[in-house]
Amino acid sequence: MPKLFAFFYLFSTKLRLSKPWQYKVPLLISFPYFLIKTGDVDSATFLYAILAAFATTIGFAGVGYVTNDLSDRKKDVLAQKENALNKLSPWAIRGILIGCILVAILPWLYLPWDTYSLLLIGVEFSLFYLYAFPPFRLKERGILGLITDALYAHVVPAILASWTFYLVIGKTYKQFYLFLVILVAWQLFSGIRNILSHQIKDYENDLLSGTNTWVTQKGIPTATLLLKSCITVESLAFLCFIGIIGLQISFLPWIYGIYLIVAIYAFAKAKKKKQETPAKHFTNIFLDHFYTQWMPILILVSIIFIPTEVSLVLLVHLVLFARSMYQNIVSLLHAIRGSRASIILNHRLYIEKNYVRSLCWHILLMLGYVGLFCIAYYSLNYFYTDKATFFFWQNILSKVLVLTILLQLASVFILKKDITVHTLKKFLLEKNSAYNLAIFRIIFFFFIFGSLVRGMESSMAWTTLPETARVGLPYIGWLIDILPISPEIYDSMRLIGVILAFTGLIGFQTRWTLKLYIPVAFYLWAVPCFFGKLNHNQILLWIPIIFAFSQCSAVWSVDAIIKKLRKTWTPPEKSVIYGLPLTLIWIHLAMIYCFSGLHKLWDTGLFWGLSDNIINQIQLEWVENYDMTTAIRIDKYPILLRTGAIGIILFEIVYPLFLIKPSLRFINFIGAWSLHLTAGYLMNIDFVNLRRSHFSLINWSRLKSLRLFRKKKETPVLHPHEDFEAKTLYKQAVFYPGIILVLGNLFFGIAGINSWPFSAYPAYSGVVENTVQLIKIDAYDQNGQLTDVKSLGKEQSFRWENIRPFETEIAHTFKQGDTVLLQEKIESYWKLWTSKVQGLDAIEKVTMTLETTSLVPEERHIILDAQVLGTLNKNQ
Repeated sequence: MPKLFAFFYLFSTKLRLSKPWQYKVPLLISFPYFLIKTGDVDSATFLYAILAAFATTIGFAGVGYVTNDLSDRKKDVLAQKENALNKLSPWAIRGILIGCILVAILPWLYLPWDTYSLLLIGVEFSLFYLYAFPPFRLKERGILGLITDALYAHVVPAILASWTFYLVIGKTYKQFYLFLVILVAWQLFSGIRNILSHQIKDYENDLLSGTNTWVTQKGIPTATLLLKSCITVESLAFLCFIGIIGLQISFLPWIYGIYLIVAIYAFAKAKKKKQETPAKHFTNIFLDHFYTQWMPILILVSIIFIPTEVSLVLLVHLVLFARSMYQNIVSLLHAIRGSRASIILNHRLYIEKNYVRSLCWHILLMLGYVGLFCIAYYSLNYFYTDKATFFFWQNILSKVLVLTILLQLASVFILKKDITVHTLKKFLLEKNSAYNLAIFRIIFFFFIFGSLVRGMESSMAWTTLPETARVGLPYIGWLIDILPISPEIYDSMRLIGVILAFTGLIGFQTRWTLKLYIPVAFYLWAVPCFFGKLNHNQILLWIPIIFAFSQCSAVWSVDAIIKKLRKTWTPPEKSVIYGLPLTLIWIHLAMIYCFSGLHKLWDTGLFWGLSDNIINQIQLEWVENYDMTTAIRIDKYPILLRTGAIGIILFEIVYPLFLIKPSLRFINFIGAWSLHLTAGYLMNIDFVNLRRSHFSLINWSRLKSLRLFRKKKETPVLHPHEDFEAKTLYKQAVFYPGIILVLGNLFFGIAGINSWPFSAYPAYSGVVENTVQLIKIDAYDQNGQLTDVKSLGKEQSFRWENIRPFETEIAHTFKQGDTVLLQEKIESYWKLWTSKVQGLDAIEKVTMTLETTSLVPEERHIILDAQVLGTLNKNQ
């Protein structure tokens, strides 16, 4: 680990790559962002192209800094200036240079390129050499040095980035060449301004080392005059650039105008740093700060409402440039904290040390501004009668609400840093009882064992479908082509699963049997998901993985009994060893609920809960469950439903906060069970495995009334690993699989990606219209008698809703007009019914019709549209 940190320190600090990362890369990447805005690419292409652009940009920057330091080694010694390469061997220097070149070139295996691209890449590498090394060493050739630096550090990278993404979007941006001319003019003078500032700053060092720069030739006064002229031209060129991209992003010029007003105020109050020239102080506030920190994000935000999904790229950008955004948030928070309105709340929110009291005030604050956003939602609904326009603006409003919630969270980490870090460390290092871990193991595998013993007929039915019915999942689509699937294999794996689940239940050879259970569990729960219906039971794999690398059989297990008989067992004390596995499970629960709430707001907005959307969702579930309705017609009480919907969102978002303190976890238990049982009653959607996972929150060891938990008086035996610190967590076996699961699911949860085994649990965040397309099945036996297929399914408790995604896919295929694929899909769809519902063997002919009908139970008999999909004959 120390060597790894030293390696990154060399690249980020010694080779100064952290500087271009913070001050050049954000600006360069904003040009691709803008061109994506003007084109039309799919989400995967957008993400991969941007990641490749990041990589090649860093590679080129690395080559530039390494060549500069390599050529300046002797002069830096004379100037007593640190040069990282002076301490490295020639082979190490060659390795670093070759590595940077490879990082710059390899992304072009994915990125599109043409003759101009190759020319620009060649020019960039040539300029690196001409600028740094003799006999040319343009760095010391006066004005040529200024222009060359501006070209290789600003102009050429900007042209290359823009041209590359012009190719990515298929050259569809009609004003590209005007955009490019303005961009070149702006970046040329910006580059000259930057190198002039650098040479003025290094004036004394260059004199000592004998470096003959333009500034040492002309002197500081002349250089300052040229610098001011460049700033003037650069500012005018940037205003033209804002104008040209403002034609595509209308709000950007207005925001920059507001930014200038704020910058004037900040410039008047800000103190110039000692090493800054007045010109540098001016450009930092009025130009560079907006270039690198705000413009890329504003362009990304503008992409949110075009078909290309940008949320993930926005997240990547914020993470990669977290340092600069952190400084912006700190400045904003201190400004808010200093206002009169916040002084009253400051003590209760950020000075109060009691976690529960502070949490109550934060929740009250959240309720307050959520209420204001709800009022703003209804105000928009009043002023915008057009549904599409209203949805657009309420979605923007809701995204602002999400950012406000995240800002409130960030304020705690920033303004209450010490207390927050201490609280989180205490949560992560929480000592727990071996009995709590063991009892949850027993409960978990008891339910798993029961479900496997019952045969899993519903899951088994999917294995009878042909390979053509398989549907790839994100990032593991390749798996469906190589994974053997058949009823015989599946049943064999189920029997193996029964045995291994039982060993987990009784705790026999737990260390090994649970590891063997992992691939079995993967197969059993994943196979049904490869046919178009993703069952969200990934937690049934995550928890066994955590168990398999933990000491969950220290008590209440056959393993413990064997140790007692061998007299090698010692009573376990509370320890992080037993606490960390439970903590990892709780972190997963926190992600599942919190991301669900945030995605509702981000994807659909307050519209999800404050409109008829929540009513439509309930009525759709009724339709998919054979037109069931509840005894209490909750759809007749829209105000109650909408209030409950907003309450669900808030509970999901704040769910993680109640996990931090043991005394508050009962809120999560009661809230989750209430939520799922209510959803089960109203919508027949009860995430039973997720609900049962909350048994892990119960502190079973406190139930001292049970004799099983009474301990005999004995001398406490401390575990040899009892004294834990945060930095030693990685020494535990469960840490590595646990952190992989957490990071994987964190990524998928934020991005809202549904896959296997990493996945975001369903947020039900989509918009549900008040009509639905269903497939009507007319099935006839050999006597021509009509069989009511769905009535048979209802009698046999077949979950029709599980295969509803097939109907949606069939409707989509029908709309595309692909008759061959449509016939294959309706054949697979009918096979699902025959494999899951008994009594359909005698059917000779099936006709399927796509019907559009209302979701309202009283209007279900009204068919709004009907289209015949096709006919199946048994003898064909």
